[in-house]
Amino acid sequence: MDVPLARSALASPALPPPPRLCLLGGCELLMGDGAGVEFPYDKTRLLLALLALEARPLPRERLAELLWPQSQGEQARANLRRALFDLRRLLLQQPASGMEVLLSDKKQIALNPELGWRLDCQELSTEPPAFSTDQPPSAETLKALEAQLDLYRGPLLDGLELDGLHGLQDWLSPRREALALTAGRLARRLSQGWELAGRHSQALGAARRGLLLDPWNEALLRDCMRLQAERERPAALALFEQFRQRLQEQLGLPPEAETLSLAEQLRRAPVGGSPSASLNHPSERRRIVALACELEPAPGVEAEALSQQLPALQTRLREMLQAHGGFVLRAEGGELLAFFGHPRALEQAPRRALAAALALQAHLCGRPQHPALLCPRLGLEAGWVYADPRQGSPDSAGTLSRQARRLALLAEPGEIRLGSALGSQAPAGFRLAALAEGGARLLGSEGLMSLPRRTPLIGRQRELSVLMQAWRQPELGPQALLVQAEPGLGKTRLLQALLEHSEATAAQHLLLSCLPEFQHSPYHPFITSLQQRLSALQLAHGEDGPSSQRRLLAGVAPALQDQQPRLERLLQGSDGTPSGHAEPDRHADESLLLAALGLGQPGGPALLLVEDLHWADPSSLGLLARLRRLPAAPRLMVLSSREPAPSALPELPALLLEPLPASQMQRLIAHLELRDPAQAEAVLRRAEGVPLYAEELARALQQAPEEPMPARLWDLLAARLERVGPAARQLAQAAAVIGTHFEPALLQWLHPGEPAPTQSALLQELLDAGLLQADGGGWRFRHALLRDAAYQSLAPSPRRALHQRLAEGLRGPFASLGAEAPELLAAQLMAAEDARAAHYWLLAGRHAAALSAHVEACHHFRQGLKALALPGAPASEDMAPALELGLGFALMATEGYGSPSARQCFERALAGAAAQPAARFQALWGLWLGSRSDTEPAEPDAERPLALRQAQGLVQEARAQGDAAAAVQAAYAMGNNLLFLGRLSEAGRWLERASQDSRGLNASALLGRFGEHGGITAGGLSCWVLALQGRAEAALQQAEQTLVAARALRHAHTEAYALATVGVMHQRLRQPVLALRRAEELRRLALAHDMVLWQAVAGLVSGWAQAVQGDAAGLAPIRQAAAMAAVAMPSTEATFLSMLADAQLALGWHAEALDSLEQALPKAHQRQEDYLLPELWRLRALAGAGLGHEAAVVRRDLARSLRQARRMQAELLLLRTQHSRLAWQAAGPLHRRGLALRLRRLSGLATLADGRDAAKLAADTTDARRTAAFNAASTLTP
Repeated sequence: MDVPLARSALASPALPPPPRLCLLGGCELLMGDGAGVEFPYDKTRLLLALLALEARPLPRERLAELLWPQSQGEQARANLRRALFDLRRLLLQQPASGMEVLLSDKKQIALNPELGWRLDCQELSTEPPAFSTDQPPSAETLKALEAQLDLYRGPLLDGLELDGLHGLQDWLSPRREALALTAGRLARRLSQGWELAGRHSQALGAARRGLLLDPWNEALLRDCMRLQAERERPAALALFEQFRQRLQEQLGLPPEAETLSLAEQLRRAPVGGSPSASLNHPSERRRIVALACELEPAPGVEAEALSQQLPALQTRLREMLQAHGGFVLRAEGGELLAFFGHPRALEQAPRRALAAALALQAHLCGRPQHPALLCPRLGLEAGWVYADPRQGSPDSAGTLSRQARRLALLAEPGEIRLGSALGSQAPAGFRLAALAEGGARLLGSEGLMSLPRRTPLIGRQRELSVLMQAWRQPELGPQALLVQAEPGLGKTRLLQALLEHSEATAAQHLLLSCLPEFQHSPYHPFITSLQQRLSALQLAHGEDGPSSQRRLLAGVAPALQDQQPRLERLLQGSDGTPSGHAEPDRHADESLLLAALGLGQPGGPALLLVEDLHWADPSSLGLLARLRRLPAAPRLMVLSSREPAPSALPELPALLLEPLPASQMQRLIAHLELRDPAQAEAVLRRAEGVPLYAEELARALQQAPEEPMPARLWDLLAARLERVGPAARQLAQAAAVIGTHFEPALLQWLHPGEPAPTQSALLQELLDAGLLQADGGGWRFRHALLRDAAYQSLAPSPRRALHQRLAEGLRGPFASLGAEAPELLAAQLMAAEDARAAHYWLLAGRHAAALSAHVEACHHFRQGLKALALPGAPASEDMAPALELGLGFALMATEGYGSPSARQCFERALAGAAAQPAARFQALWGLWLGSRSDTEPAEPDAERPLALRQAQGLVQEARAQGDAAAAVQAAYAMGNNLLFLGRLSEAGRWLERASQDSRGLNASALLGRFGEHGGITAGGLSCWVLALQGRAEAALQQAEQTLVAARALRHAHTEAYALATVGVMHQRLRQPVLALRRAEELRRLALAHDMVLWQAVAGLVSGWAQAVQGDAAGLAPIRQAAAMAAVAMPSTEATFLSMLADAQLALGWHAEALDSLEQALPKAHQRQEDYLLPELWRLRALAGAGLGHEAAVVRRDLARSLRQARRMQAELLLLRTQHSRLAWQAAGPLHRRGLALRLRRLSGLATLADGRDAAKLAADTTDARRTAAFNAASTLTP
């Protein structure tokens, strides 16, 4: 009984697990419960297998012919009916699935597509689990790969009786071969995964398994030889000899050159050494585009007619793809597969691939007057592969090919689909429609000149002015100019700007574009321009076909009607195939092209733009030269090129474009929508003045930030590397491992395969190709991105081997270089995945910190912590504390003492330093520094604040360890805490002790362990103590000594601390000129070393100096500094606010000053900045008095100031508060004498502002009655 093909499901409440049909190594049907089905005979097995493999309805006639070829038609059909009956009865006996298994009618039979049966062939052919070749795959990935490979138990339908079934054998043979090759590729991928994971035995086993499946695959053979050689080199050579002999006997061929080279290297490798490091790995990392085209017959096309025309058609399609630069891997059986960017990198490979797809679409889809035989479905995708240029396919794993094929199968007839990678980074000049499921549909192309630009024209105003001047001077006659520049400097953008500013209409200008794939096609730019003009006319008139083209062409050039056949021949030969016309016709052809385009004719285009003249074919160059000589030549011809004018166009004036300076690049980058300033800075640095590079780098950061090289730049830069031969390119790759700059001797060590004279010749070849330039006695890449492209083209294995060898050189014959720059050695070991990198990153970080390069030090220490995760790295408890400590101190130098990241570093270091007393003290020291800037307010009622308790703990720790350097830092910590608590006398003693004890110590010991010199920082704070005590002369002398010592030390952080403390001291002593001088010096130092905190302090001091001298603009940097202090150093926030209030009062801004003081006073209490309280209460009294507050309130604030100053024994603050009181309400002779007596006791203040002002006030006050009233109402005494 036939079950209709349209019916596929029966009602069923629950479905059992789907059966599994295993066709690899036999034919077995396993039901959901695992039980096998016993087939009555092999023909029923084969029938089920055929239906499952085809996955579509099969004609009964075809099945009968395949399975019973010896039987007559009716008998064969009867046999089929019997086998179908037996198979259906067998399947009905199995547990019900709720569906009919076999669907059939009188003509066709099919396996129900909704069954959901698992088929091992399909599972084997699915996309294998992906993994990066830059790092080992996960255990789950390897397990999944192994399970997928285990599906291949043997050849398809192996063991079944097929004698006499020749048709079935022919049908089965290619499928068997394809599945065996798929299993071989899986085996190789699994082998690569095991090797990346360091499991070489498993890797060798998988490679050998793959070689059994695909015995002629020499890539697998080389994998086996290389892996075997690591354990037993004679066995590897024996494997090669067996293969070579078998290949010669059975196929009469020698092994590939790469296989022979590997065998020779194995023979020459030193005994006992690992040959892997010295082997040549020709595979390179490339970005290519895969194009897949599935051809299906158009409706109504007869199979016989198609079979007759298909071979010639596919040959034509192959030629079209090749004309666009495609490498055609397959063009048979209604399928096309081509790659762009292989075997050589192609500039504009994505553009070429898209143009090729459009050309195939136009050729195959036909026109209404010429219906197509075939409907194409096209799919394109871009991706990275590791390919050997000498191999046939660049996609050995088949990943990219499958993606392109899948896109083609999803496309509608006549449609072009792009994958997500290519769709998101498609080149300009194409119209796309985004698809909801990802990717895009390619709709067509459009002229580059008509496209909107992402950025305005910047930095080319002079060049544009030159072009516009030539355009506006028609009286000078026809002119021609060459715009010459390296790629990316803005040639096309300049031509577009000229077109916009000239306001030339469509009839007044003509654009000719030269393309690399047509640089040998005669007159291609001219013919293409004419074709585009005719296509636009046809579209405008709604017409199609050759007859329409002839009529429109006659309208374009009526005088050429008698030349129609010649012109049609020229148009038909525009695809790159030779036209075949004789040389005597050349002049006539050129005249015809010029006339058809209106060139050289009165009223023709006045502005001719020629893009990329370096790709022009010789015939086009000759035609341009002829056009220049015509009297009616265009008013202005502007040609762009990377190279000087060709010999065919002599005496062509050149306008050279140079890289843009940094200021103009910054303006351009500001238009690129980069929100992160760090990203903008990175783009500026990497672009090196090239606008295109900046645009693409910015685009990559927004769309694919994980990519090391923007995809659009890859094609351009990789193609430039392809200009040189393989030997020179390999030398460039080795040089790229060293860096942008390199020395010949180091390169010779790294790449010893060539003798010095040969290497010099190769370097000259790279120089001539514009890839390198001389740099003193060494070399450098012409652009840093060229170096990046060369480096990224290396496959992971040779890249690691080169880094390992370079590291050996830096530890051997080039050890001096490694010692001078330990970060270079660390980077090489890191790239080689060598665990010793952690040690050298630690050295590099300390080296950078000693040079005050704290940003670089942070990077080095972080890399060192990452290196601890490499296999074989030293125990983390041995090295991690040192790296964490170094990172913590570097973060404090760049982010401020309040850095949360720095605190976390010190906490981790303390946790891991239980057995390292010195590291333990450093961690405690770092935590103390952070506690001084803790973002949490201190406990107001605590008997001893946290920071003071920690400082006392430092003293005890240093004493217990007997560590003199630690004792210096502990003494400084005590002095620092006591100063801020207002205990000036105690603070002075501790700070003096720190300064004295540090004089006998090695400064580098202090800097290396603590990130600063405690003796010098103590000297800086001693200035504050002396100034507050009223010992101005001693304070100034101490400040000078501190600055001299800090400058001599040449340690940026310590010098910045000294400048900051001295600058604030000058503010305390009311010396704005000196304060401004120190602030400017501090600002320059902080900018040079990226020290954000000290930049803020410089702004604070300089802003105060400006404001007290009457410049209100100084308030802005003070406010910015106060905001920074709230984050980077909260313990000093009240100090910053006090200086803001002082500046505001100096400008007469009493309300604003009072607001600042209302913020500062509670913060001073919370943060234990008690030393500030006398000054804060005094300033609050002055602000209140200026606002007319009640006298009682002002007197109360002044009284608080005096009490605090007396408690601290801060004579300067006592003098200042008494001065303020007497200035507010005049005093009599008694108080004048008291003020003068205090002045005599204060050293040096007679020459300072406070001393002068107080002395003048004491001498000038005469109203004794007001003084008596003030004293009577106040609790203050002189």
